[in-house]
Amino acid sequence: MSAPDLILRSLRVRRGEHTVIDIEKACFEGGNISVIVGDNGAGKTTLLLACAGLLDLAAGEVLLGGEVFHRGRAPAPRILRRRTASAFQEPFLFAGSVRENLEFGLRCRGVARRLCAERAERAADLLDLGRLLSRSSRELSGGERKRVDLARALAVEPEVLFLDEPTLALDLDSQKRALDALTTLAEKKSTTVLLATHDAAWLGGIRHHLYKLEKGFLVKGS
Repeated sequence: MSAPDLILRSLRVRRGEHTVIDIEKACFEGGNISVIVGDNGAGKTTLLLACAGLLDLAAGEVLLGGEVFHRGRAPAPRILRRRTASAFQEPFLFAGSVRENLEFGLRCRGVARRLCAERAERAADLLDLGRLLSRSSRELSGGERKRVDLARALAVEPEVLFLDEPTLALDLDSQKRALDALTTLAEKKSTTVLLATHDAAWLGGIRHHLYKLEKGFLVKGS
């Protein structure tokens, strides 16, 4: 199955009396990596949350593969959100082991126990987490928590992946592993990736579409 387009129509997000996101139309092409850059406070995280169905919309809608994914009040329907996965700037991990965290999203999606273990271990290997699988999430460093959060999102093999500053707090080796994982996604074209970062230089030669968020408006880059 080909990865779906993620389409925004007349999308507006407000904070009090102020419109902080105002995008008349945008299409993030299926199977591609779309990167949103912007200064701190530009609204990158707000836009990702809105696209992921986790933030109320003042107007407009988000479409996934031509079907309405989110409009109006958040959250978007759970059955639709399970087609997606997210790793945001501040990782949230559940109490329990790293393995339990990696398998959580898979179990929620009804994946068989044996396959859960296989996919969790495969995602752990991508980000050098194999030796930490039995460790409690409470014992992890900031960088390790970030890697577990990203691996958990990768493990579910979503149709759409939302990433917010995915290399923040990672050392150089972990950044390279994250980059390799994104390179694999780009080559397979099996997942639509929407990634927010303050600087896209770390993406190197990975093929991606660049956008800039300025004062709530989205501008396509070169």
